Amino acid sequence: MIGSANNGTEPTDIKRMLQRFEDFGYSRARGYYKFSRSDVWFTYAGSPSQVTHVAYLEYKPTWRAYAFKLGAFTPDSHRLAVAAIPTLAKYLHPSAATGSWHLERRPCWTFIDAGQMLGWTFVCLPDPSKREGWEEHLLELQENLLRPIFWCLSDAEQLAQLWLQKVHKLDWVAGNSVLRAAEIAALSIVAGTSASMVIDKLEPYHGLIARDMFLDKNVPRFLEELFQSLQAVFNTRG
Repeated sequence: MIGSANNGTEPTDIKRMLQRFEDFGYSRARGYYKFSRSDVWFTYAGSPSQVTHVAYLEYKPTWRAYAFKLGAFTPDSHRLAVAAIPTLAKYLHPSAATGSWHLERRPCWTFIDAGQMLGWTFVCLPDPSKREGWEEHLLELQENLLRPIFWCLSDAEQLAQLWLQKVHKLDWVAGNSVLRAAEIAALSIVAGTSASMVIDKLEPYHGLIARDMFLDKNVPRFLEELFQSLQAVFNTRG
């Protein structure tokens, strides 16, 4: 049960919706950090061997609905990203260094917001204006986003390329660009892509990365330190 969703009980439509989502091949995951006790993590059983697909459903109590956020990671990229937290903390708000962001307990830091990409009015399900329409929206999610764009990601290189894009409303403005750059860097190292090539591809996003840096906003220096840190960890893998 979802604790604060209707005082310990799930509304019937939410319960049915989550069950239908599980029918897609998702199962609830334990142990990951949640911003609210009513949020839910899912992992996808159909994930390929190199990539684990996850969904983070963020509960919106005002609407009694969930925002669907989709992410993915590889074991090596996640290990690298977590190892880079001390480097990242130098460029993020001081609270990141205290552990209050719980970065190490989140499987990934970059997400696709399904509602934004698909143009849902309330960017969450069930739609508060038409709660009975949730099944149609879930099918839209499956056919227009999960199947053609997300489930086909099978390795670190493909995932890095997705996060480098700014298409289909996959907008850098929506998330923390420092963390997104760190995940792209980690995925690229796992994929064997040269640091210089990735740094070049990140250049159009320097302004957004600097926006999310706290004091030191020297983006080239940040990226250089980031790649050096990640590569050092990658070179010592067992």
